[in-house]
Amino acid sequence: MMECISSPTYSPLPPFFSAVALGASVGRRQDKLLRMGRALVSMHGQVGEVLRCSSFFITPPWGGRAQHDFVNGACLLRSSLNAAKQLELLHKIEDEQGRERDDERWQDRTLDLDLLWVQDQRGKSVVVSGPLTLPHSELCSRDFMWWPFRELWDQQFFWPDPSSELGMQQEHEFRQRMKVEGQDGGRWYLEKVSPSELCDIWHATFAPEGREGQMLRNLLSFS
Repeated sequence: MMECISSPTYSPLPPFFSAVALGASVGRRQDKLLRMGRALVSMHGQVGEVLRCSSFFITPPWGGRAQHDFVNGACLLRSSLNAAKQLELLHKIEDEQGRERDDERWQDRTLDLDLLWVQDQRGKSVVVSGPLTLPHSELCSRDFMWWPFRELWDQQFFWPDPSSELGMQQEHEFRQRMKVEGQDGGRWYLEKVSPSELCDIWHATFAPEGREGQMLRNLLSFS
């Protein structure tokens, strides 16, 4: 049973297992998908080991400011780094791919990487509040986060322990969310692209596919 960290004296133990959301809305469909591929390769090299990847979903603009369709997905990482360091490196990868930071929320993004959930080697959920909130406060309410995350689902990971008040709230949100899973969850996205299709798009764009493409194919071969 996974536990939520509620004691300030508990020190999470690596390695950590992290669910990371990926999103992009700037550029053509192909450009956004290729950016997902580059982000996965960068994460594998800089943040940890990519263990699994969800499908990639083309979704309508969201939040009222973005003007272009998004590509959204998620991956599972194994990392020796704590959550704060992981987030720092995720921001670095965003910057490398042209992310411009401002105070406006819900804008179009070249690349958006969010930590959704982090669990340590003992199966304890890392619970953080503040600028970095874990588990992500909007995980259950945003389709474009929940459904890619759900594809990575394994109850060994990512399941709240109701032994704490926060855990009870999270478990309630999870169960409420799963009640609607049979109600045509496909309505929320425009198109679904499998990991193997992303590899094919990469190969068709870059021939020969090079070191990045070979690494991407290896990473996605287990998804």
